[in-house]
Amino acid sequence: MNVFSACEQVALTDGEMDKDKFKDCFTARKAQVERTYPGAFDFLKDGWDFMLMMVCLFLLYYYAISPKIDKLLGKDSKELFDFGTWIKDLGTQLWKYPVEVTKKITEAMGKK
Repeated sequence: MNVFSACEQVALTDGEMDKDKFKDCFTARKAQVERTYPGAFDFLKDGWDFMLMMVCLFLLYYYAISPKIDKLLGKDSKELFDFGTWIKDLGTQLWKYPVEVTKKITEAMGKK
């Protein structure tokens, strides 16, 4: 995390991010960190596995950990803005469209 924030400060000039400065800084600092902690940046090599891990962590938190924390804190009432529910509703809405398109295509192919 320190590598990302330090390189962001180095590459940020006048509110604009300089891609080349960031890349040079990140490459140098990444090498320093990996000499001490080999494999520290291995999670960046395969983006799909990283994304899948993050989704699984979110689901674990939302369905397993969050209800237990709410029960410990005594949260019985609905929050004014519940981010987890909002994300779940957004995902449901976004998933609905591909399902509808697939259903319409399947129905259209069945009529021919």
